[in-house]
Amino acid sequence: MALDKNMLCCQQHVDVAIDDYINEYETFPNMDKVESGKCDYCENKAEYVIGN
Repeated sequence: MALDKNMLCCQQHVDVAIDDYINEYETFPNMDKVESGKCDYCENKAEYVIGN
């Protein structure tokens, strides 16, 4: 099953983003480094994309 939700997060919000993803989709997400973008939880620079 392919999920279409990806979340950007900074280092501070990695744990929250993973927990939210697991709670929403009941599966563990992939996590990759990103070079650009803003955290979905704050205005800091995103360091990771959490998703499928």
